[in-house]
Amino acid sequence: MPNKANQYFRGYVNKIKKLNEFELHKTDDTIREILSNPKRWAEEYVESNLVRNFKRILEAKRVGVEFAKRNMGSK
Repeated sequence: MPNKANQYFRGYVNKIKKLNEFELHKTDDTIREILSNPKRWAEEYVESNLVRNFKRILEAKRVGVEFAKRNMGSK
């Protein structure tokens, strides 16, 4: 049983590692544009990156929930 659990754990780690390999969108805004309203700019930047990576975020959550359920079931 421990070997099977180790294999699953390795698979989980590899999936999460792949899901974490993404780049943040680089902005074309100038420093002047950012400093004119930094809060608005930051909110738009974060929202843009969340939207771009939404599927990846949901998949990471699904993998994490699946891992947690299997881990809880093996105890």
